[in-house]
Amino acid sequence: YGEEFGMAGGAGLGGDHKLRTPMVWDNTQPFFGFSTSEPFRAFATNRLTQSAQQQLLNPDSLLNHYRWLIQLRKSEPALLKGKYTHASSDGWLISFRRETDTETVLVVINYHENAARVRVTDLPANKSIQRLGPHHTDTFNTGTQGQLNPVLPGTSFAVFKWRN
Repeated sequence: YGEEFGMAGGAGLGGDHKLRTPMVWDNTQPFFGFSTSEPFRAFATNRLTQSAQQQLLNPDSLLNHYRWLIQLRKSEPALLKGKYTHASSDGWLISFRRETDTETVLVVINYHENAARVRVTDLPANKSIQRLGPHHTDTFNTGTQGQLNPVLPGTSFAVFKWRN
């Protein structure tokens, strides 16, 4: 438990048991908000840095990243109910689109550890495309050739949107 905020496995445990450690809710010792008595399994080895309370307070935490993704999906009609189109891969880069009649969302993922320039073609010409995140938003123009060429950091992704 706690994988959604980066909790490590329990010390001295192996297999599936290593993943089933008591949830670390806060830094209140001795039992970290889990219980008033000692649990039968060891706590996560990183319990002092990855509690739910700490994750909620850190805007860059893994938990808040997941919360952002959920909010993004709920707020974008194309991500909620759009059809999947234009799935492609190029080395360590993959991309796909979700489209409705009124908007298109493009998701590009860089699986490599190094930064990579994304080259997305066959976009509408001279279209303003908004990057929705993560971490920053900005706007790109596809130019007369209908292309998008941003650089993605290693092991990252970006989400773009435009009106059809």
